[in-house]
Amino acid sequence: MKNLLILSYSEDPHALALLSELDSVGAKHFWLYTNEIPSKHEILLNSSSLEYTLMNNETKEKITLDPSWNIWNRRILKVDLPDTVPEGLAEIVNEETKRTLEGIMFSHNGKVVNDPRSNYRARNKLDQLKVAKNISLGVIIPATIVTNNPEEITSFYKRHNGKICFKLQKGAIVDLKGEKYTVMTNLVEEKHLENIESLRQCPHLFQEYIDKDYEVRATVVGNAVMGTAIHSQDSEISKIDYRRYDFNVKYEKIDLPKNVEEFCLSMNKHYGLDFGAFDFIISKKGEYVFLELNPNGQWLWLEQLGGPKISKTLAEYLVS
Repeated sequence: MKNLLILSYSEDPHALALLSELDSVGAKHFWLYTNEIPSKHEILLNSSSLEYTLMNNETKEKITLDPSWNIWNRRILKVDLPDTVPEGLAEIVNEETKRTLEGIMFSHNGKVVNDPRSNYRARNKLDQLKVAKNISLGVIIPATIVTNNPEEITSFYKRHNGKICFKLQKGAIVDLKGEKYTVMTNLVEEKHLENIESLRQCPHLFQEYIDKDYEVRATVVGNAVMGTAIHSQDSEISKIDYRRYDFNVKYEKIDLPKNVEEFCLSMNKHYGLDFGAFDFIISKKGEYVFLELNPNGQWLWLEQLGGPKISKTLAEYLVS
């Protein structure tokens, strides 16, 4: 059994859930709070040994990252700094911290779940579509365009009889007058095309909208593929995009078809991932339609609402 270094922000509920599983099997672990490094931790790389030493300033616990340790690259957030720190200096602190943590993972002689380089490659939605189409295995890939050409967008809209949706390639939060907004997947209506010239500003992703029976999140850990059905169509809130969460809809553990399991494992292998969260819709015809892969997706809410016990499987894999 390996020891485990957890790289995540303090109070991360996913890390907290994993700790109980690690304790149950007697696995040694060290949690480095990525947002509290200045106050909580010391990091040292000695060029003579080429080993990293980490210490918790409060408990004085110290570890040396030799091959007996695996690393869980859970969630690296910006460092918590006082408001008095100038913005430019804060950017330097965060960049130096990020590069140090990446250096730890890049140079580690052990398992890293996931390697940041693999995460970066796997996050590109356009490359995902290409890889998914090449793998196929009976999984449907929706018709998609990315363009800032208004004529192409109008043509795509008409070609699919007005049933298309818009989505961001990368999630973002916009601050408007102190209020924070994000953009989910939205249906495109004819009224949205009235100001279509404004879309020349940057490329936009549009996709064929396929009516769904329900949605599936497939969580992959190593060679284990765990399926959760999300009955998003039972609520008007979550009907278009289940991330407009309605936790009153049914979540249930399901067995995935073998071709879908193989599809997920093949994509993970292509990107060099140990972990991946895949989103599918199940069409009215019962077809699995691939939407996207999130190489560092959330999973705790799935098991809390009736899905598979992902934390146990992940804990066992991380220390194997």
